[in-house]
Amino acid sequence: MPVKAYLRLVVFILGGFTLVSAGFYIRHCYQFINAITQNQSRSTKKKIKLSIPFDSNKLEEFFECGDQEYKKGNLESAITNYRKALATYPSIVEALLRLGKTFAKQDKHELAIIEYKSALTINPRHLVTYLLLSRSLHAQKKAEDAIIILERALTLNPTCPEIYIELAKMFTDTQEYDKALSLIDKAEQCNPKNVNVLLNRGHVLNWKGDIVGAIEAYKKATLLDPTCANAHYNLGHTLKVYGKMHDAINSLTKAAELDSYHIDTHIALSHAYWALGDFKNAWQEYEWRWKRYKKNQHITGISQWHGQDLKDKTILLYSEQGLGDTLQFIRFAQELKKNGATVWCKVQKPLINLLSWCPYIDHLVTNEDQKELRQNINFQAPLMSMPGILKTTPQTIPALIPYLYADSSLIKKWKDRLAQDKKLKIGICWHVEQHHEIYKLPIAKRAISIQNFLPLANHDNISLYCLQRSDENLQNKIPNELQLTIFPTDFDNTNGRFMDSAAVIANLDIIITVDTAIAHLAGGLGKEVWMLLPYSSDCRWYLQSDRSPWYPTMRIFRQPEPGNWKVVMDKINNEITKLIDSNKALHS
Repeated sequence: MPVKAYLRLVVFILGGFTLVSAGFYIRHCYQFINAITQNQSRSTKKKIKLSIPFDSNKLEEFFECGDQEYKKGNLESAITNYRKALATYPSIVEALLRLGKTFAKQDKHELAIIEYKSALTINPRHLVTYLLLSRSLHAQKKAEDAIIILERALTLNPTCPEIYIELAKMFTDTQEYDKALSLIDKAEQCNPKNVNVLLNRGHVLNWKGDIVGAIEAYKKATLLDPTCANAHYNLGHTLKVYGKMHDAINSLTKAAELDSYHIDTHIALSHAYWALGDFKNAWQEYEWRWKRYKKNQHITGISQWHGQDLKDKTILLYSEQGLGDTLQFIRFAQELKKNGATVWCKVQKPLINLLSWCPYIDHLVTNEDQKELRQNINFQAPLMSMPGILKTTPQTIPALIPYLYADSSLIKKWKDRLAQDKKLKIGICWHVEQHHEIYKLPIAKRAISIQNFLPLANHDNISLYCLQRSDENLQNKIPNELQLTIFPTDFDNTNGRFMDSAAVIANLDIIITVDTAIAHLAGGLGKEVWMLLPYSSDCRWYLQSDRSPWYPTMRIFRQPEPGNWKVVMDKINNEITKLIDSNKALHS
């Protein structure tokens, strides 16, 4: 078989691969064919030249198509085009790097590393390859290997600012911010007009907690290069976190004009609009989130619901994010039920028992029930798209409470257990699981130290109950003087997640909690809930209001400046004092 025929066959076969590097196989195929031709040469005493045709126009076409698909978020299509480019010219570094970057975007860093290492075998002095390789190694928690790669790159070019920037990222992740900033200084000395230096200075300052300094760095970046979409995005995102929503929208809109396919820009815009109560724009931009998800909860073969008549129809509402999000948005199932629909809900397994008490939900399913869904459902819609589909405004949020319900037998059980306690009964929740907090800037971290609740121990007329999912490590940090009642280990385990919590909350007087699922549970049950918010809070709680249109019984206590929980807890303490005095007056 001729050499070209072999190659066409290999490329055809590789078209079916999705997880393995086409470049890897094509390169080895060429080596194999070279070996064959060398053997033929020795046996026939003839020198056979292997001619590989190179079509630069085709190569450019594949790159252009791949780059467009990459920008749109169509990563598999981008990979297909980059593989075609690699098949056209197997030794081109740019094709390998594009493939590697696309794999990295999919979090398939092990495949990205293969491509980058292959590129280095072709050009061992290619600095960009070292940088990309270090990023994928870092993403795989191989920081030491990443640093070795960057140090090797420095020997090739000690004045390259990007190398210092990558090293700074390593130290930022280990919270060694001063070291990171010193490396940024070195990068700036190498090139004072490098936009990336300013962007990464802003990044380090953000994580250090100097948000004002970060904003200044990003502003300088936008002035240095007004066409840099990333600079406008970072400025807009940071302004949003800082609560400057109108300025944030201006910067984010500019970023979207420069790069209309940047997903995070649209998500940040949706949050800014939501915080301002502009639901129309918020929900429109929020639909961009589907480009971010690796796995869509959408069931193939069932039509999406966009507001069609649901009378005598069955609709599936499906959850997509955290448990708290589901507890907040499940209220929309009640609205569809009022419109004559049969309502099925696909939710997270831990919520099945709790939500089975909602009379407006006809049937609950999980991801395992795909066949049953296709046989019974007319339409489907994601829970967090419901406000947009129903054209909800802040004034029309369904806020009829309760819309969540506890098991009546468990309510009675806990009522009996707590009957001896005649004091003001307060449930508290102060901790947030770290995997939810890891990507939040210091200004936005929701958890509060249990030590901040110590002033409440001075009240003789209150009892504190732990609503926190706590392990032994967390319990060891609870001060004895707080006299906090901790429930037994079967709490929320034997009867299902949140089942005991809901029943206990029904028997308490007040819930004091940080922004976590307990806040949504208490609010949905219609109990009085006091929520503690960091200076930069989630957009659903708006900006300055101490009330929420989502939960009529909720009061909001916000940090007046970043990190200041003392002022918040002083207010809580004062409000409890007022309640105690009020109760005394009633019974005197």
